[in-house]
Amino acid sequence: MSRLETFLRAHLEGGRFEKHTIPLELLRDLSAIGDLVIEVAKWRYLQDHAGRARVPKGFADTVYLSLSEITPGSAVARIDLVVSSDELFDRAEQWFERARDSILDAITAADQSTPILKHLPDGLLSYFNRIGRGLREHEALVLGDRDEIRRARLTQQVRKRLVFATDQARQYTETVTLRGYVPEADQERQTFQMQLSDGQRVAAGLDPAHEDIVLRAFNGYRNRTKISVEGIGVFDKANRLQRLESVDHVAELDPLDIAARIDELRLLTNGWLDGRGTVPDRAELDWVQNLFEGHFPDQLQLPCLYPTPEGEIQAEWTMGTTEITLEIDPKSKSGNWHEYDLESGYEHSEALELANPEAIGWVVSRIGQLQREY
Repeated sequence: MSRLETFLRAHLEGGRFEKHTIPLELLRDLSAIGDLVIEVAKWRYLQDHAGRARVPKGFADTVYLSLSEITPGSAVARIDLVVSSDELFDRAEQWFERARDSILDAITAADQSTPILKHLPDGLLSYFNRIGRGLREHEALVLGDRDEIRRARLTQQVRKRLVFATDQARQYTETVTLRGYVPEADQERQTFQMQLSDGQRVAAGLDPAHEDIVLRAFNGYRNRTKISVEGIGVFDKANRLQRLESVDHVAELDPLDIAARIDELRLLTNGWLDGRGTVPDRAELDWVQNLFEGHFPDQLQLPCLYPTPEGEIQAEWTMGTTEITLEIDPKSKSGNWHEYDLESGYEHSEALELANPEAIGWVVSRIGQLQREY
């Protein structure tokens, strides 16, 4: 008869988890935690039994971690330790609990920049290449024991410290979304290359499921056909992307795709316009990207985006005979709307507080109205 005990509580912090759900991609991270717990439990047992070369038969074969519940509090996953019999549980429980505590202590050490290898051996730190790589910037995986007396916070920066705590580590992996062109595709070797906005080329495997989209982008390279690719990126210690380890999703992009255009604007530096011209910072460009991606319906016509010398972003639409500009100031989160009908002479200007959802709603409604008219 199986026996289970609450073993871990995994809190996911970030906007994606506010509805108390866990994206499926992050279930792979939780699964990797189970693999690490088993390996650390074995290591802990052998540390305390120096004369043994291996753990007892059945020590881990019938032990596994199970996701049993997701509760409110952003998203909180309760993970149980399941063992097939009371006898095995009594034999193995302490080693699995000590393994959990060692993992939590190692994560805390990485978070606080204190020695990591006193808690885990370097040979097991590579597991953090699989744990947490689905996290995005400003997200965290907080792990706690059953009573949450001991807690540890894993972020992308923390997991990098864990992976690189050993001199043998040369690379780490992370979930990435890339946007770019396809200058090369080799159907025989089943590979292709993406050219990013900064000119860097990144190699990836060509899965048959993605072949049609990739080859269309390859054939459309001269016409600047862009795709987006989601997968696992391999980075070096200097945080430089080396290649794609795997590709999960590929999609062809709209020529006016907002994220792809923001990628290009990120390459600008101060003085980009003959020695003058201010550049919005990363957070400001993120805000502009989220403004469109978070509020504009898919069926709405996208604008062309241009930088201004003052550090603003100008969005432009042409709807029939009507020309529209929305000057966006990402520092103050404000905007100036101007539309002019070349045929009738109708003209309208309006100052907008774009941090106000009602103002964004007005822009969306007006663009939609003009789109329907033409």
